[in-house]
Amino acid sequence: MSSWWTPDIVAELKLGELEGTSFGNYLHTMRFFDLALEDFKAALARTGLLEDSLLVVFGDHDAGFARNAGLAATIGIGADEAAWALNDRVPLFVRIHSANSAPRGLTGARALPAGQTDVAPTLLALLGIDPAPLPYLGRNLLSLSGTSGNVPVPRPYGDWLDASHLFLARGAASVCYDVARRATASLSDCAAGDAAARRARDVSRFVITTDLQERLRARLNAAAR
Repeated sequence: MSSWWTPDIVAELKLGELEGTSFGNYLHTMRFFDLALEDFKAALARTGLLEDSLLVVFGDHDAGFARNAGLAATIGIGADEAAWALNDRVPLFVRIHSANSAPRGLTGARALPAGQTDVAPTLLALLGIDPAPLPYLGRNLLSLSGTSGNVPVPRPYGDWLDASHLFLARGAASVCYDVARRATASLSDCAAGDAAARRARDVSRFVITTDLQERLRARLNAAAR
């Protein structure tokens, strides 16, 4: 049985007991997106544009499903809050014009925690533009390695994540979680990271609400002279 979300022309997968469920409809939709993206890539290739293009695909939010034990088992993660937070990801895929001509070390996957503020400076760097003198709060992810990239990435509602810790902001019931040990840690272990995440969040909000982008760029340009 298909719904208006997954008409028969889209529903190509055989999902068994997931058929007709919200998660099943989501899988059909993602399959349709995969096919559409492949068609787009093929069209670029046919017109000779693919090798001169930087192809970027990213998501801007999670799928919005209820976080219950049944769905956790289906996708193969734990049902606790930390497990959901650690697996709460959106994709960022970047295809450089050719694997053979890609800069050395820029192929494959990276596990460095990052956020959407990092997308723009990273893409500028790939296009040959140095983002360092520009007023971005994010980082060029391609220039980071090891501990140099281990800064807290703010998440909604005061949570944050870095390579070592996950922090769940719950007021007096806040939790510091050691990512490597997959166990709760002392709140003091997250104190420095929490201060940095709060500052990043406050600065980001201040830049937007007071329209500081142009003023910051002018100051950076003046300092570079």
